[in-house]
Parts: sequence; C-alpha cells; structure tokens
Amino acid sequence: MGTRVIPTDQWMGYLNSISTIKRKADVRVELKSDEFGEKVIAERAPLLAVMSEQKGSEACAVDIEIGNQDVDNADRLTHSVICTSKLQVEEDESGDPRKIDIIGEDPRTHAKVTTVVRFL
Repeated sequence: MGTRVIPTDQWMGYLNSISTIKRKADVRVELKSDEFGEKVIAERAPLLAVMSEQKGSEACAVDIEIGNQDVDNADRLTHSVICTSKLQVEEDESGDPRKIDIIGEDPRTHAKVTTVVRFL
C-alpha cells in the first residue's frame, strides 16, 4: 500500500480513468477542515464520476458526482472542490485506489478543505 500525489497535468486523465473503473462503486465522501471539523457528505453512495476542470473560470475545480442515474430514480449529488491544489491517492498493494484526498480551499475564508473519497 502506498500514497502518491497526482501531478496537476494528469488530473483529468487520472480522474477519467477512476470514473470508468470505479463507476457505481460504493463510496463514502467526507469533508475535513480546521474551520468546521469533519463532516460526512455521503455514506455508501454509488460513484458516478469524478471530473476535473482545467480551463475557464472553474479551472482547478474537481467535481464528485454520486447517486443513482436510473431512469426511474435520478437521485444525484454533485460536490465541487473549488481551488483544488493537490490530488493525493492511497492505493492498495495491487495499485487499486482505496481513497482519494482532494485538497482545496474555501474561496471565502481561504481555509484549507480536504474532500476524502473512500472506496468501500
């Protein structure tokens, strides 16, 4: 098991790959901040996508989309990490991601905020 930082220029490709490989995998999404402590956003929700915006006014934003995408049940949540500065991945022995730390900043207070996506 190891931890590695994904270089900024590889975020889009890496996250597209994770979105394909881990689509519909159950995840737990947590927020951690010195400003407001820890908060669970979702527990055992299916992952739909993790996307990175590299251009325009949303540059360096990472969106995490979770929920159901069925025709009968389109219950989804998108969590956006604004001002992302670091993407860190913890992998198991075979290189499969166990969790992704997306480190960003609250644009209003400039407090460091880490969004953790844990694969269950």
